[in-house]
Amino acid sequence: MHLKSKLLISSFVLGAVLASSSATAKPMKNGKFGVGLQLSSPTAGISVKKEISDVITVQGTLGGGGYYTSAGVRGLYKFQKDQKYDIYGFGGVSYLSYDYGRYYSAYYGDSVTAIGFGGGAGVELDVTKEITVNGELSYTHVNWGAGINGGFGGIGFGVGAHYWF
Repeated sequence: MHLKSKLLISSFVLGAVLASSSATAKPMKNGKFGVGLQLSSPTAGISVKKEISDVITVQGTLGGGGYYTSAGVRGLYKFQKDQKYDIYGFGGVSYLSYDYGRYYSAYYGDSVTAIGFGGGAGVELDVTKEITVNGELSYTHVNWGAGINGGFGGIGFGVGAHYWF
């Protein structure tokens, strides 16, 4: 495992611990702290959410496997809170790394990294008191530079599921 990957994982775990120990957040209807999966561009993987206030939530996501590693943070603003669902907007930034390995290292080096930006809107539904699922529409931009096709961006769809404590 590369040093960058170890630092990203350590930072993610530290952020999750600090977020879960915060005593200033107001209780959410489902709980104060959520853990689950978020599959959204540009970062998809294990997700932790921490409600900061009635309308603001912070989310961190750590993903990867094989040649790809990503870590991201985003802020969510709830425009409407209802008994069974919330409508929210979000914006975030992600760090992405792709290891070319033996196939492309002669052309691009061993790996390439990039910073990705994105934003959008979504709906989070309460399945039970502790479980939520969400769907969202987003716009993302990632510039790999001289790497994989120069980068990617555009409109995407994301989904997630979280268990709230």
